Amino acid sequence: MSPSCENLTDSHPQPSIGAISRLRIVAAPTFASHAPNMRVSKLPAEVTRRGPAGAPVCGEVPVKPRAVRLPLRWGWCRMVPDAILPARHVNRAASPHRGPHAVYTADWYFDVISPFAYLQLMRFDRLPEDLHVRYRPILFAGLLGHWGHKGPAEIEAKRLHTYRFSQWRADREGVRLRYPPAHPFNPLKALRLCIARGCDAATVRAVFDHIWRDGIGTDSEEGWRALAERLGIDDADALVSAPEVKDGLRRSTEEAIAAGVYGVPTFRVGSELFWGDDATGMMLDYLADPHLFETGELKRVGHLPAGAQRKVVERGSV
Repeated sequence: MSPSCENLTDSHPQPSIGAISRLRIVAAPTFASHAPNMRVSKLPAEVTRRGPAGAPVCGEVPVKPRAVRLPLRWGWCRMVPDAILPARHVNRAASPHRGPHAVYTADWYFDVISPFAYLQLMRFDRLPEDLHVRYRPILFAGLLGHWGHKGPAEIEAKRLHTYRFSQWRADREGVRLRYPPAHPFNPLKALRLCIARGCDAATVRAVFDHIWRDGIGTDSEEGWRALAERLGIDDADALVSAPEVKDGLRRSTEEAIAAGVYGVPTFRVGSELFWGDDATGMMLDYLADPHLFETGELKRVGHLPAGAQRKVVERGSV
């Protein structure tokens, strides 16, 4: 997987799952913590070689050559088609429509204000190596203003649930997460810093780690200075105040809105949007089969008519 911050294009080549001649079973290292009560059959000794991050990669299971779709539990023990495994585990002959050196592109729209963007970023090392991710910082508040809806922190009950759920998720998955001193906070300078540094993966990761792993805010002078020191920047204020940097964040947000992005984090593959950390598996299924949304119930719900429309009532009126 190779990151960059480039202009958005719509002509991304997409893989097809084609005729699959084998599947691989992959057991994620955190499987036991997710499903401690699930029984797993004993595997033969010859399938105990290790894959990425020490995960056991269990040998090939022959199946008939046909299109196969299996549910994906991203981060859980899972059985997946060859076409969506990391490149070093892919038998490219199993998918004749996929070129031997093909690289597929996804734009990742994020705002550092989102704990779910942090949680998703922490699992980028599990994405296929031939998936090229372009980091696209955007202002979540700009999305809210355009679409006319509230953020989760603007509804008190939802705010509490969001904070509890994201912390619970992180604890359950073994991801270190500590909320900054106050939330929501002003993310502008942190987002502009990502733009100023070219949206490279190291900068984006450092900013997220600073805010969400170490729990240090960026809207205080002390926290902002600490982030600048972490990145080795002498005058961060001057860097993020440059007109071209401000314009870059504005353009990125406008491009996201034009593409239909309404929340963060969101992956965009071609014209398809995958909103939320929990939509990663669906994106990977779509990469494996670009016709995913053109068949069965997925096709039908894409053209489902609205049966009723909510009447907007002014607050306080009956």
